[in-house]
This record gives sequence, C-alpha cells and structure tokens, in this order.
Amino acid sequence: YKISFSNLGYYSVEKFITVNNENQMINIELERGGVYTEEIEVLGEDPAYDIIRKSIQYKKKFKADLIQFDYDAFTKYVIRSNIAGKDSLSEKDKLGIFGILESETKGYFKAPDEEKQIVKSKKETANIARGFAIPFIVNFYDEKIELGELRIPGPISDDAFDSYEYKLKGFTSLDSLKIFKIQVTNKSEISPQFRGVVYIIDSIYALKKVDLLTNDAGVLRGLDSIRFVQKFSEFKDIKKKNFWMPTDVQIYADGSFAGIVKIQAEVYTVVSDYNIN
Repeated sequence: YKISFSNLGYYSVEKFITVNNENQMINIELERGGVYTEEIEVLGEDPAYDIIRKSIQYKKKFKADLIQFDYDAFTKYVIRSNIAGKDSLSEKDKLGIFGILESETKGYFKAPDEEKQIVKSKKETANIARGFAIPFIVNFYDEKIELGELRIPGPISDDAFDSYEYKLKGFTSLDSLKIFKIQVTNKSEISPQFRGVVYIIDSIYALKKVDLLTNDAGVLRGLDSIRFVQKFSEFKDIKKKNFWMPTDVQIYADGSFAGIVKIQAEVYTVVSDYNIN
C-alpha cells in the first residue's frame, strides 16, 4: 500500500508499506514548508473578500463541470458518555467510550442532486447491536450545509457576504501550493451560521481545508457545539480536468441531556477512489 502523509505548512511524504499479521510502527517526519505571515494589516476592504469572490466563481465552474462521480468511503462513529467507563487509553479531556460504529460504503452522485449510497460492510460494539453507520459527507462547496432541519449557508455560497465577514490572516503552503488562511466570522447569532477558518489555494481558489464551528443557532437540540474539519484533495476526470474533492471529514459534537448525561460524538469519514464524469 502507498500512504501519503501531508499537513498544511509542510511538504508531503509518501511511504510504501506491506500489511501483515503483525503490528507495525511507522515514524514519519514532515519537512516544514513556508509559513509567510500570520497577520496582515490593511486599509479599506480586506483582501479576503476578493479571494472569496474568486472562490465562489471557482465553485460555480466546478459544479458546472461535475456531471457524475462515484467513490468509496470508510466511516467511524465514536460515541462517548459520562455513563461509560473510562479506560487507560481514553484521552484526559474526553469521556469514556460508550460505543463505536464503522462502515464501508460505495457512493454515487449524478448532477444535479441524485445520490445513492450502498453499505458494503459494517460493524459495531456489542452494546449497539442495531447501530448503523453511513457516511455523513458534508461538502462545503454546497450552498447550504444540512443538519437535520437546519440549513446553514456555506462560507463560499452565492450569498455568503450576507452571512459572513472575512479577514485574511496570513499564508501557509502545502508542497508547492501557496494557501490563503481566511478567518470567517458570522454576522448573526439568531440565524444558523458558521465561524472559524477556511484555507483557499492561491491562483486556483479551490478550498483546501475548512475548520468551522456552528453558532448557537446552528446547534441541534441536545448539543452544545458542532465542529467541522474538512480537507480536499485533487482528482482528475477522464478528460484530465482537475477537481478538488472532499477526502477527509471530521465532525465533533458535545452535549448533554437533562444536565445529567453528557455525550461527545466524533465522526471520521475518509473518501477515496473517486471516478469522475
């Protein structure tokens, strides 16, 4: 197997490994790339606004060119609670594990909005015998992010400037790519919106990563907070057109019921093997 290791601000590393019946430890060291600045002072309109406008234009072209695709997805749900025992492996700031659900899924999409997901395999801990785990693949190229009955404007939706303010916080890099780091601030606490940081690729204006929290109006009942971390990777269609698709989705939620039972939920989805158009 070939595994790629990458992180913003560093050069990527690829390693070939052989899987056998023995545990293996692999130490990876990434070489630091360029981090150019962490704060920018400007007069007049912040440069982030023009970057976001260009990212919205990229999104429109991206969606116009994206006819259909299929993919493989692996999803892992980890449910934690204060009523579950905490073992020696649990992190200090996390509750004990109540249950784990995993699934492998084949997904299909056809424009404009046809979707199908087939669960190929699944497993869960014994205390969640009827559990199911299908991938919850949010896509921050969408106009709205759907959470139950809530529909939250995306940070590069067509009407994003009605919901958000933007500030260019600096630059970083990934291999040879220069990446803009942009702070997103919600304008309202009454309407469901996001706040946090988006990373946009220079010249291309595609999303590379988002790290966003919902405001209080965007939190589902019973939860106190929801955080989304999504990464994007480049894929080509049969005509060699480039598409930056979601490949890593992490969702973190905290909440409580009746002020007694505390819960923490973590959802990890890895999407791979895109076949586009």
